[in-house]
Amino acid sequence: WRSIYGSGSPEIKTEVERLFEYTCWLHGCKSSSACFPTMGALEKHLWEDHSRKFCHTCLLGRRIFLHEQLMYCDEDLGRHKRDGDGPHVLGKALPALPAHADCEFCKKSFYSRDVLLDHMYRRHHLCTLCERAGRKGEFYRDYGYLSTHYEEMHHVC
Repeated sequence: WRSIYGSGSPEIKTEVERLFEYTCWLHGCKSSSACFPTMGALEKHLWEDHSRKFCHTCLLGRRIFLHEQLMYCDEDLGRHKRDGDGPHVLGKALPALPAHADCEFCKKSFYSRDVLLDHMYRRHHLCTLCERAGRKGEFYRDYGYLSTHYEEMHHVC
């Protein structure tokens, strides 16, 4: 483990390992010293004891340590997904979090519009004829839908 933790100090090793533990960091929590065995167990604790939830889209898309993730009450989670979080939530020192973008075909939520666009190019089909005609972003769920679009709109022989 010395190559991972640098100097090999047991204190550094312990501190680094703590970054990856499933612990509750809410002020005043009676379970703050407990390490939960799974993410699901931590989420259950957060909901049952604190009425708080993680945004699963942020858990997957935001590259930060777990204890840096934000937690939301049930009512605020929808606002967060729809509008993102700005300085009014995060303070002026942290960058704003984007509103999440949904794929209308897959019904999945993505961290940002850029991540959604990457998904669209990888998983769905773009009409290149519409694209060349100036109608940007004409995506179709799968090849069958794109084929139908070609037949109906571009009169393919």
